[in-house]
Amino acid sequence: MNFDFLGNERIVKYFDGLLKRGNFPPSFLFSGREGIGKFYLAKSVVKALNCLNKDGKGLSFCGTCKNCRRIEEESFVDFIVIRPEGNFIKLDQIKDVIAKTNFTPFESDKKIFVIDDADRMNKESANSLLKTLEEPPADVTFFLITSKLNKILPTIKSRCQIFEFSSLNNEDVAKFLSSTKKIPYENALSLAYFFDGSIGKALNFDVKEIKGFQNKVLTFFMESLDNNSPQSFLMELIDELNSNKMSVDEFLKFLLFLLRDIFIVKIGFKEEKLFYFEKLDLILFLSEKIDFSKIFDLFFKIFEFEEKRNLNLKKDLFLLDLFFILEGKG
Repeated sequence: MNFDFLGNERIVKYFDGLLKRGNFPPSFLFSGREGIGKFYLAKSVVKALNCLNKDGKGLSFCGTCKNCRRIEEESFVDFIVIRPEGNFIKLDQIKDVIAKTNFTPFESDKKIFVIDDADRMNKESANSLLKTLEEPPADVTFFLITSKLNKILPTIKSRCQIFEFSSLNNEDVAKFLSSTKKIPYENALSLAYFFDGSIGKALNFDVKEIKGFQNKVLTFFMESLDNNSPQSFLMELIDELNSNKMSVDEFLKFLLFLLRDIFIVKIGFKEEKLFYFEKLDLILFLSEKIDFSKIFDLFFKIFEFEEKRNLNLKKDLFLLDLFFILEGKG
């Protein structure tokens, strides 16, 4: 099958030509936001190198042969993926990588190492990799992948060929989602805006789960605005966040998009860009019930919480602050 990739045509064309020529530089660094295909492209290059049914040169592979399936499952011996153990990629992991570079490829002509979240190498592990990146064996190639290029050591960057992946067009992502997920284009466009053009996140997120989260945040918002509302619903939400059924990050993102939609409606909305567009009547109602100053107070409180998260602020106190702002007591 021909390689199918959305966006970043220049980078795809480069690797297609590279595979046709057959000469690989020793190390690449892929940077760009999460979910736009960096790891997928690296894995596809490995498939193109090792596909058993390949009928031509360049960036193509069958996707169904034994090698393609094992590469997809990351069980192909000469395709080694390194990911953080805990918060970091540790020195012992990199030492193991360096040791494996000295072995001849077992099933392939080339041994490929992919270091995912390469920015999470600590300084010690990153420095230990420098010499290998600069002078790897001829049958070894590295792909380093990051969404935080600024956290990669300059000495690592200088030893890699860097490719910066651009964000995807929301409309193109929506068309792709609409066809693959079999959902209306309007819903797909809403998801594309929510995930900021990250097709990986949009594809891996369950639509029913999104609607469930939307309803939880809307309930929190509506109940908080009701001055006579009992706080039992707030305690239930706190219990849910503490049990990890819904993360604080997810809650805040859905809340920020709700505030954004309300703000857009208040200033003269563009319906097609609303994340909660299926709840338009409710968004119109909320836009009349809440004033700009309260919206800004909520934005500032959320941004303040984000800035101080490393201080281990209590989630329940933060939610109570949001509740009191909406109730008019904040």
